[in-house]
Amino acid sequence: METRRLQYFLAVAEELHFGRAALFLHVSQPALSQQINILERELGARLLNRTTREVSLTRLGVAVAQQAKVFAASETDVRERIADLVSGRQGYLRVGFVPSAAYDLLPRIVAPFSREHPDVRLSLQEMPSQQQIELVLNGQMDLGLVRDVSHARGTSLIPLVREKLILACPDRHPLAASEKVSLSALQSERFIVLPKNVAPAMSRTISALCHRAGIDLSDAMEVLAFPTTLGLVASGMGVAIVPASVRATVLPGLVYRELTEDNATSQFSAVLREGGADQLTQHFLNIAGRAIAGRALAG
Repeated sequence: METRRLQYFLAVAEELHFGRAALFLHVSQPALSQQINILERELGARLLNRTTREVSLTRLGVAVAQQAKVFAASETDVRERIADLVSGRQGYLRVGFVPSAAYDLLPRIVAPFSREHPDVRLSLQEMPSQQQIELVLNGQMDLGLVRDVSHARGTSLIPLVREKLILACPDRHPLAASEKVSLSALQSERFIVLPKNVAPAMSRTISALCHRAGIDLSDAMEVLAFPTTLGLVASGMGVAIVPASVRATVLPGLVYRELTEDNATSQFSAVLREGGADQLTQHFLNIAGRAIAGRALAG
């Protein structure tokens, strides 16, 4: 990695325009573009997004530019830091997740990731799937853990695991004596659900299951979070269909039962910006794959 190429890259990063950067450096624009291409090949990573209309920095490009600004103070130190950023040993990763991921999936990924990458700053934000997709698209989030979403233009959707949906019901309910329960046996029950605007993907999945079983959810009680849902079920206020991972929550008066329907499942996926993951994001995905392969998701 030549110092000259870092200087060239820094000029482009500051101008975000190859023509102006070339004028500043007193070199031709083709020569400047060639040197940036060589630098990216040396690093094995893309630093700039180029279109016919604009030039922008990738997330890695922003981090490399920040380090390049201080290369004069310690050229060797900067080279080592940039190598760490490119390899994923250092950096900043912004990850979104749906609330239900916090019960099982997220801890199983974050714990080993933090052990293997102690110098990486990890930012975790809880939010609905659609909001995660929007933040990934506009570059404000690197990776999202989402449920039951379809592919959105400009993103890559990576299936992680298909999780069972189960029944949460009061322990004194007649159906609590059964190991498995059919949804058709719940047609007269009062359901407790998450509002569509809070968990649209989960709401669609549960609504479709209930519709096929002849269950009317028009009179369902709406609550904002699974902990509230489970508390109300335990108190005898109704029943709920929940992801299997929430059975980590144990409450007096609450039991969980499997459903007989094979299609009572929910798909967990990772969403990231189209164009592939950088090294840091790929490390996170690799650890997610190992965590899921290590044992089945709760339930």
